[in-house]
Amino acid sequence: MATLREYLSTGSLWTEIKNIESFPFITNPEDLDFQNKVQFGDRTLFEPYSEIELKDIAPIIVNTFSEKWNKHVSLDTDSINMFGCDETQNTKTSTGSTTDTGSGNSTNKVSVYNEDTLINDSGTDNTSTNTKDVDLTDTEKNAKISYENAFKNLNDLEKLNIINSVLKDVSIYLTLQLY
Repeated sequence: MATLREYLSTGSLWTEIKNIESFPFITNPEDLDFQNKVQFGDRTLFEPYSEIELKDIAPIIVNTFSEKWNKHVSLDTDSINMFGCDETQNTKTSTGSTTDTGSGNSTNKVSVYNEDTLINDSGTDNTSTNTKDVDLTDTEKNAKISYENAFKNLNDLEKLNIINSVLKDVSIYLTLQLY
């Protein structure tokens, strides 16, 4: 049975992965290949993968893990701008005023016993004016997130944890879990 070290010796898996998607933690693919061989090289390769070239397995690995790996780098950007985002802010202010004026007249009429006509009894004249002032402010903020800048802003321990997690994901995917 082939080992992961033998399989990874046929080329550069991390170069193939970087060609598909440029993850911020892949600064030197050869180093990641070397780390994979050293840390997980003695593991037994899952036999069907031995017939698949690295350039063909790389898209499968990217599709399987890209969302998880990007989440490793993602941070809460509400409080501080760890992503080093390019931000644009657009503000639009609108002012308006509407006035409604109305007037009305109301007359109360009564009828007298056995009369066909009505007699004015009392009445009111109504006049009203309603004014409404409207001030609207609409602010739109757009940010282009850069995972590369976020990764650069992490401390060394966090970077190492992400790289170790990524290496472990690949080795678990490609090898059998035999003990």
